Amino acid sequence: MMPPPPFAEPLPGVLRRRRARRVRIAMYGFAFVALGFLLAAIGA
Repeated sequence: MMPPPPFAEPLPGVLRRRRARRVRIAMYGFAFVALGFLLAAIGA
């Protein structure tokens, strides 16, 4: 079985559960980079 494309969600619950980890990691990474930029701007 081929995985469905991101925009097609026949099983929203499964896709949401599967995508939650990636979204959380991406948000943590973005927050970490933003904090790094803020600290660099404040320290500069």
